[in-house]
Amino acid sequence: MPHKPKILYFEDDTFIAKMYETKLELDGFDVKYFEYPPDNLIDLVLAEKPDLIFMDVIMPNMDGFAATTLLQADDRTKNIPIFGMSNLGQRNDIQRALSLGMWDYWVSAQHMPGEVVEKIRSILNGEPRQPRPPKPDVEPRSHSENLESTARSYFGIRGWLWAVLLVFIGVLVLAVAIFGT
Repeated sequence: MPHKPKILYFEDDTFIAKMYETKLELDGFDVKYFEYPPDNLIDLVLAEKPDLIFMDVIMPNMDGFAATTLLQADDRTKNIPIFGMSNLGQRNDIQRALSLGMWDYWVSAQHMPGEVVEKIRSILNGEPRQPRPPKPDVEPRSHSENLESTARSYFGIRGWLWAVLLVFIGVLVLAVAIFGT
């Protein structure tokens, strides 16, 4: 029986996780799914011996940037390719992901699952790592700042402003419904 490449997959959105887990398994991969990287990430990776790590960036407890930093700092795990994918699509986010050591980083909304599978196959077949840009001079962002960046990636700045306006209107309608006129 041929070797099934093993992928550790970290994604906190269960709908997206199930979609990619199913797609990867149907395409011949052995997938081990986790909602987010655990505190004992190095031990987990050493025990599972993955061929590739497929990593979301915005996750509770430990985000993908912190997990990548941890894995790249350990000689036993630093050569395992990490393919990052998230909706953080600002240039600084992409540059940060690559500078921390991700093999490559894609913006989720710009790619279909089949393209993601082909990218993973390419990496496993020896596609070289994306060049590491210099580390950006940015402080780690809070969860709310990551959400704001995600909103901008999804909607663009004008769309983001419309989304904020719609939330504001929703709050007003809710307040009128609860407290009356």
